[in-house]
Amino acid sequence: MSKGIKFFSKLSSAIANATFLIKNADDDHLFKLGLKDSLSESGADIQNAQLYINDLADTTGITEGQDESTRKTYSSQEIIGEDKDQKEALGALDAQVNQNVIDINSNTTDIADHEARITQNEADIAQNQADIASLQANDHLNNLDAVVDPTADDDVDLGYSVGSFWYNQATDTLFICEDATDGVAVWQEISGSGGGAGEIQTNYNIVNNQVAPTDLGLEINSGIVKTFVAKYDISRESDNPSNLNTTGELIFSYDNVSGAWLPVKQTSLYDDTGVTLSITPAGVVQYTSTDIGSGSYIGALRLYDIQEIKQTAEIEQAVLNNATDENIAGQIFDKNTISTVWINFDIERSDDTPKNVNETGKIILKVDIKNNSWLPVKQPSYFDNAEVTFNITSTGQLRYSSSNYLGGSYTGKLRLTNIDIIKRVA
Repeated sequence: MSKGIKFFSKLSSAIANATFLIKNADDDHLFKLGLKDSLSESGADIQNAQLYINDLADTTGITEGQDESTRKTYSSQEIIGEDKDQKEALGALDAQVNQNVIDINSNTTDIADHEARITQNEADIAQNQADIASLQANDHLNNLDAVVDPTADDDVDLGYSVGSFWYNQATDTLFICEDATDGVAVWQEISGSGGGAGEIQTNYNIVNNQVAPTDLGLEINSGIVKTFVAKYDISRESDNPSNLNTTGELIFSYDNVSGAWLPVKQTSLYDDTGVTLSITPAGVVQYTSTDIGSGSYIGALRLYDIQEIKQTAEIEQAVLNNATDENIAGQIFDKNTISTVWINFDIERSDDTPKNVNETGKIILKVDIKNNSWLPVKQPSYFDNAEVTFNITSTGQLRYSSSNYLGGSYTGKLRLTNIDIIKRVA
């Protein structure tokens, strides 16, 4: 017959309880379990095992039914030495087992946290690799420190490609490569001064009291030009006496879907000179004028800084529908050398709802010199809102996002031209 030896209190963990509390002894050995009162071989034999175990239970410790939060604790740093009796050894061993369980749980939490960090790092690496691939795909060899204009020999053999820029510092003129074929490369001037397009000035007479639209003497070919932008000055005077002067910006833009010129945008910063400009379906620019008196009358309109966005622009690409942060190919700018960039843009978007929008304006990129970072992009514009916004990454990649057109037969196109780069002061 065997009898159970009962402990009167629980140890500090379920593991210790399962290990040490369920012990049995038969009748013959009930009082002869070979227990000693110390770890030393010379320790005295325990003659009454039940009484000794009762003593081990230590009624000041946790008792049956108490929860784990109130259990008796021992030092997990305690060493079981030669001088320890069974009770102390059991307590130290139990405390160490409990501490091991705590450490395992803590380590399991740390491992899960590290695995989450590894997963995030892998995602970051994948994104960085994608960004690098995008930059490499759009990377062009540029020459921004030249003192002469590019030639037909500045071609693919020298590393140039379509979209490469060439800046002549001596004349403040920027070129873009339109064809990099070996020996016959084509470079198009897109901005400049000192004889460049920005310095062209054209003068036109403004006759007094022209009620019916009158030809100005300027014609724009819609088969070649999508948008025409120019600064203008108007002055009118007579012995009435009248003296009217203004300056502003003049914009003509062609709607390729409807096949017609949009209404002229004519900003004015000073007087209302009484001169209104318009354009015929054939592209003939006309004006009307008010009567300010015919005596000693003089009237003149001057156009300058003329910029044209061609139907086939130097830089163009499709505008995707409902796009988010799409790269504009080849448009990467170095914030370490640039202060400001001005770019003329033109956007067409349409679907079969029908929806048909045209927007033209400027993209303005500005570097915060002190912090060496890009400021938010500015894009003042005219005509419709095409619902396309521009942004620039920390690495200088120009991007766009677009709204969702819900109709079918969607088309979208972006044109860029006249890229003016203002470099930092050395």
